[in-house]
Amino acid sequence: MFQYKTDAQLEAMTAAERDTYAAEKRKHEAELAKQAIDEAVKGVKEELEKDFSQKLTTVSDENKTLKETVEAQGVKIVDLTKSTSSSAKQSLEDAFKEEYDKVVEKTNFTIPNEGFKIDTSKVSVSTDVMSVNTINSTDFPAAGSTGVIGSGVQTLMGKLLGFFGYRSPYSKVLDLVDAMPLDQATLIVINETVTGEAVITTECKLKPIVKAVYATQEKSADPVAAEWATTTKLRRFFASIVTQMLKKFTELVNDAIPNHVLTSVRSGSSAFTVDAALAINDNPNNYDAIGAVIATLETLGFIPNAIIMHPIAWRNMKQDKNSEGIYTLSNGQSVQLVSNGLDWGGTVIPYIKDPKMPVGEFIVGDLMQCVKVGVDSELLYFETDGRTDAVATNAASGLSRNIRTHVLEKFVAVIIPDATKAGIIKDTFANVKTLITATP
Repeated sequence: MFQYKTDAQLEAMTAAERDTYAAEKRKHEAELAKQAIDEAVKGVKEELEKDFSQKLTTVSDENKTLKETVEAQGVKIVDLTKSTSSSAKQSLEDAFKEEYDKVVEKTNFTIPNEGFKIDTSKVSVSTDVMSVNTINSTDFPAAGSTGVIGSGVQTLMGKLLGFFGYRSPYSKVLDLVDAMPLDQATLIVINETVTGEAVITTECKLKPIVKAVYATQEKSADPVAAEWATTTKLRRFFASIVTQMLKKFTELVNDAIPNHVLTSVRSGSSAFTVDAALAINDNPNNYDAIGAVIATLETLGFIPNAIIMHPIAWRNMKQDKNSEGIYTLSNGQSVQLVSNGLDWGGTVIPYIKDPKMPVGEFIVGDLMQCVKVGVDSELLYFETDGRTDAVATNAASGLSRNIRTHVLEKFVAVIIPDATKAGIIKDTFANVKTLITATP
């Protein structure tokens, strides 16, 4: 049975217990109200039955009316036990939205049964409402509103976060080659070619003849450059934009250098030459192709320091599945990946995912020994009045039109000595797999 709590008991309750108590209290009071209504109706009915029989019909009608009145009062009693603040607020909002267009024509308006009065004596139409952007008539207010903040002002009042743009992919090859500061205009190597071998000979036997030939090989440094033209107005009033241009174009020059090195490596490498002993499988995969190339380089005395391929080629190898849907890497660890590299007899050869490589092509080699790169430590920047490119055919395109030409340059030279060219093998997966496929 429900029992009322004292203030001290309520304070000792938790929030959840007070919520439960409030719900039980409302239920209890609703039951008391209903009981009071039933008893009142019962008393009136008994009184009326004792009255004159000729007034029975009239009394029955009055009894019905009285019952409805008492029941309504009971509902009001229950409602009074609940908080009315939120419902009153909701009623006001709903009524205002529904009746706005009606009341704007009146001096004031009172919402029925709620007691809220809205003074609309100074209201005309909803378009007098000022908003940032113009609100159309499908939203409240019914006639829409008037936007008072233009797009230019909104942009001016916004928060500038900086410059954002797409950076073109560039090669990762510079981390793998022998790169050095370029302080001379030409890179020079001397290729040493030795003929003959030293052997063990018995006493008085003729000794083998050996011979060495030396030849120079040169590569001149070339500039990686970018050129653009600006006007005086752009430089004077949009200095931050001009500075951003210089930063971005410097990025283009620096990114072009490793791309140029990769192009030189691809063009200066050797194609795969198969040894018949490598054809041990009638269905070789890409891992088999890489392994065959590594073994070939090892027989030539080179120790590969990189396996370069396109990121998509790497993904296709890593997630390749057989006909049963099982990853081909799940092969008893005969092919082991360690820190994104291939464990080859205890030596981890790193995979280099290079977006500038063709998808079906790969490179394996001792790039540190075989590729020499000179990169100028100085980035040269020049400005001159006038437009100086091939389009500038007359003086009217130059200073007389407030134009200035800008140039960025950095010198680079790449040389792959002929004597070590065999230490880099570039080929396609498809071709190598064909060459090492065992004949039935």
